[in-house]
Amino acid sequence: MAGAKRLDQKAIEVIAEDILRDLGMYKLPVNPFTIARKERIRLLPGSYGGCFDGRLEYHGSKRKFLLFYADKRVGNTDGRIRFTIGHELGHYYLDEHNEYLTCGLWHGSHTGFVSDNRLEREADWFSAALLMPAELFRTAVGDHRRRVCTLRELMNLADQLMVSVTAAAIRYCDLDIESASVIMSKDGKVLFHISSYGMRHHGYSYIAKGSMVPPTSVAFRLLEDQSIERDEEEIDAEVWYEDKSGILWEESARLGNSGLIITYLTPQVEEEDEESETEDD
Repeated sequence: MAGAKRLDQKAIEVIAEDILRDLGMYKLPVNPFTIARKERIRLLPGSYGGCFDGRLEYHGSKRKFLLFYADKRVGNTDGRIRFTIGHELGHYYLDEHNEYLTCGLWHGSHTGFVSDNRLEREADWFSAALLMPAELFRTAVGDHRRRVCTLRELMNLADQLMVSVTAAAIRYCDLDIESASVIMSKDGKVLFHISSYGMRHHGYSYIAKGSMVPPTSVAFRLLEDQSIERDEEEIDAEVWYEDKSGILWEESARLGNSGLIITYLTPQVEEEDEESETEDD
């Protein structure tokens, strides 16, 4: 709508946290199904031919919202389904989104940070903030792991919080808990790349959407050998980041039968740096 105010992530964080507090649900894990029911939104799971992950419709004659979502019949995990519900709740709670819906407009959403549409990205960030409030998420990471997490540990944490590993890894990077990047690819093409502030500070800030998975990466190994579910290895930074020097640790894992591969990158501390840190201690 003309003159609509763009929401930054900080504003979305505040809105999501206020909603949880108002509903008496500011604790982990967050159940988005309960929130939808509290708002009297009718939940309608199905396969829907894989045409969308979620879709929220407003039926003015009944003054009712209907939330359609793709369930396990299309291979979705519980965590991915919950993220989709959170995404559609973003369309419900965020003012501009809600105005579109109540005007009779709707569309099928593909969730999980794969869309370039501003409203879809806002709904994705809302879902992440709703399911993993910043303060509670940082505490959960600290309880789960004293300092930093590997991809395997993030997978375990995601199970505890009942969210997708993709959402947990993105949230981990976004909150800059450590220098890390997460990459999602399918059929050998990058769907998205998100890096923490610390990672960008190192110069590892950009991987083009649609670019091919590097043939010397761990992710490519999984792409070539379907029997490998997860693998990791030390790599040169230039494998993923063109013309960038340094050493990275790459962990890549197959996400069920979705055809998706998640890649988690963290910088490796040079031996001389480790020695100097030890001397300082």
